[in-house]
Amino acid sequence: MEEKPLPISLTTQIQTQHVNPVIAGEEIVSTKEAIFSIDATPPNPPTYPNVVVGQVVDEARRIIEGAIMEVRDEYGRPIRALRSNKLGHFVAVTPLDSGIYSIISEKDGYQFMPVNFEAKGDIIPPILVEGRKLVETSVQEVNQPIVN
Repeated sequence: MEEKPLPISLTTQIQTQHVNPVIAGEEIVSTKEAIFSIDATPPNPPTYPNVVVGQVVDEARRIIEGAIMEVRDEYGRPIRALRSNKLGHFVAVTPLDSGIYSIISEKDGYQFMPVNFEAKGDIIPPILVEGRKLVETSVQEVNQPIVN
């Protein structure tokens, strides 16, 4: 009887790590530290260390699609560029090196504070990026002489 080699499994064993996210309240946060929120989790939460994921919303927690985010290192150098999808989610496909980072966001009609966080070789909880909708004001021109 001929011995046949055992088949090699091509599936990868993935272990998930429990993350205790901090849920942001309704108050306006004036710090520049990252707000970690379970609500900001994309359909596939992070399973690798130092991978940045999250969601972009306005102050009423409505989705902001198409926001451009730039991840910068502690020296201000751009490291990654991300864009929020139709659900406001963003995902950096490759992990960051351990260090201190900022997320600088922009979208027409919104104002964003930079978001600071540290990558330490652990799973980074989903980051909530919050934008404030800018109020449009208009100035009417009056072409009448001023009468005293």
